[in-house]
Amino acid sequence: MKFCNNCRHLGKQRKGHSYICLNLKSKRQGTPFAHRSTRKACDLYVGRNLPAVFSLPEGARTIEDYFDRHKGEEIWVIGSGYTLDDFPDDFFDDKISIAVSYTFTAFPNCTYIMSSHTDCPDWVVENRPEFLKKYILAAFPTWSEDIVWPDRYGNTPIWMNIIHPSKPPKSVEQVIEDAKRQVKPIMEKQPIIYQSLWSTAHIAAIVAILLGAKKITLVGCSTKTLRFQSQSRKGLMRSLCRDREWSVEEQSGELPVQRLWRRGVSLLAELYKPYGIEIRKYYYKTGYEEVEIGEKGYEESGA
Repeated sequence: MKFCNNCRHLGKQRKGHSYICLNLKSKRQGTPFAHRSTRKACDLYVGRNLPAVFSLPEGARTIEDYFDRHKGEEIWVIGSGYTLDDFPDDFFDDKISIAVSYTFTAFPNCTYIMSSHTDCPDWVVENRPEFLKKYILAAFPTWSEDIVWPDRYGNTPIWMNIIHPSKPPKSVEQVIEDAKRQVKPIMEKQPIIYQSLWSTAHIAAIVAILLGAKKITLVGCSTKTLRFQSQSRKGLMRSLCRDREWSVEEQSGELPVQRLWRRGVSLLAELYKPYGIEIRKYYYKTGYEEVEIGEKGYEESGA
């Protein structure tokens, strides 16, 4: 374990991977990642004092290669909530979409797939390897058993480095401040390590912003359950559903984690609205629904 001489960021050498400072940006020539050496650049990075990110294979694609790929368009984020069951199988075929985790098995014609854990891309490698070309792998730079390492998937997917709020644990207020600090570099399309909020759908919304979307529409993201169903039963998600009776609190979306999910969407809508970016939800039966600005998270509400 050591610190970078330039910016004092913590790093660690992993077997088969050379030491790289966390504070880095992608390069197309030479080594895949190069150090951002200025103090200002270090301060922009929101996840200081964390273990070092891996190096990528030569020629690997990163999310930076896709900046403004869909400038001015509407991008749909497909979550796995039970309301997804209402959508016809071909609903997203003519839309730009980001399918979160296993939702792509219900909508295989989605534009992109995204997850931050290894089980889903592992399934793709074994069953639909051609889908890796449109897979955005959001990788945590942490020492974790579930970390997504490049040697599993090579240079086929689109790589994105993110920091999760639980690694190390952060308060709601800390995560909010980090999210605010990264707005400017995101809108200026500066390569950074992106702060996750509290769900993969939140990161997918940030990806949509990086892709240039002016309208971001969330589906399957109600943050509530039915009495006997919480997730969609479409595609492979049917086998992943936990069948049990969900509490009244869960059905109304009042669990702390459910409130944090809503807080994340509300925060993103608030932070990017001044840039002309509109974040909404969509339900097949009722249409568009505005996101409530100022939704409070569990810790903030004093609960």
